Amino acid sequence: MNLMEYDNFFEFNKGTFNIFNINKMREYIVKQGIIDDAIGVAIGKHIGNVTESLFNNVVLPLFKIDLNNDGNGDFNLLENYNIKLFNVKLNIGKFIVDFIKFFVILYLLILIARFVKDLIN
Repeated sequence: MNLMEYDNFFEFNKGTFNIFNINKMREYIVKQGIIDDAIGVAIGKHIGNVTESLFNNVVLPLFKIDLNNDGNGDFNLLENYNIKLFNVKLNIGKFIVDFIKFFVILYLLILIARFVKDLIN
């Protein structure tokens, strides 16, 4: 099915004007599984929020340990590292931290997916 089959959303019959053909719209929503997709997107968004919260509140504090006792977390020193190249400041440290964060969140998502799959089965 494609949208072209549902081009009769608008109806003009015998001088009456109906903005939407509700039956055709309902048929399109049911056959295309739009509600299921919307539920999947909502669940995915909230799982992402939980995973990011897990990273920011549980994993990241482990990286902010001050091992050299200089008063600054060692991870913060890495995050603030930058290079000047041709009078352009490149925030290499922030990129490295975001890269590490991406892989940790990806790993946490895999663990959560595995846990939920085992819970369901």
